[in-house]
Amino acid sequence: MKATRIGALSDDGPQPKPHLGEGPATLGCAHVTAASEQHRIDAVAWARHGEEIHQLILRDTAGHGLDRFEVPTRSEAWVRVLTHPGKQVALFEYAMDQEGALLLAAWTVDGKLKVRELLGPDDAVCAGFDVAGERLLLLPYPSAPPSPSAHVRVLSWPGLEMEARLEASVVDDQRGWGSAGCIAHDGSLLLTVPGVGLFHIGAEHGHAQPVVLTVPDGASPALLGPDIDEIRHLGERRYAVRSRHQGARLTTEWELN
Repeated sequence: MKATRIGALSDDGPQPKPHLGEGPATLGCAHVTAASEQHRIDAVAWARHGEEIHQLILRDTAGHGLDRFEVPTRSEAWVRVLTHPGKQVALFEYAMDQEGALLLAAWTVDGKLKVRELLGPDDAVCAGFDVAGERLLLLPYPSAPPSPSAHVRVLSWPGLEMEARLEASVVDDQRGWGSAGCIAHDGSLLLTVPGVGLFHIGAEHGHAQPVVLTVPDGASPALLGPDIDEIRHLGERRYAVRSRHQGARLTTEWELN
């Protein structure tokens, strides 16, 4: 399978985590809709007696706090936010170094914040939903070196029933899966193997083939080495790929052929 580069995007990779003091700092936010009402959910944190305190705060459109939830972690954590395609629920992932990741789902009911713990702490990270919002992709938690025994999981949403479990043997590689990937537009998977590159896994999850990345004639060379940090579906057959190569970082846009 081939993918052709069709443009370069601004590098919107993870921003440095702010220094936490005694006052709350916002680490991420999501906009959700319930019963035609729009709300914002902020992930905030601050330091207290050498520990990090994390909360989710529900706000109205004017920014007023309506409700809050204290996240059950005292560890140093990076926060990543994913919003369901239907905009009714948001996922907040707290990556806690060697302790794995805590994944929470948050939504609103009658102006109150509802939170459900989906995973945690777990040895997986959430790569997002499919286009219809009916499936969720979980990838191995980053480790050094990657473990060949780590697996990829596809879960139903919102039931979280196991639909597929993929070992790295699908691509006949002992290096294990990377922590970047997504569910493609047709239900297939785009997954990475660290130090090797990008693979396309068919919708039946039994056949894998490498994705050959090409650059149109006359275009500047693509900065896309084997170290891929993130893959996002942009719509139709278009994808954003954020990668690192020789100390540089770039997000490029590709079309799957």
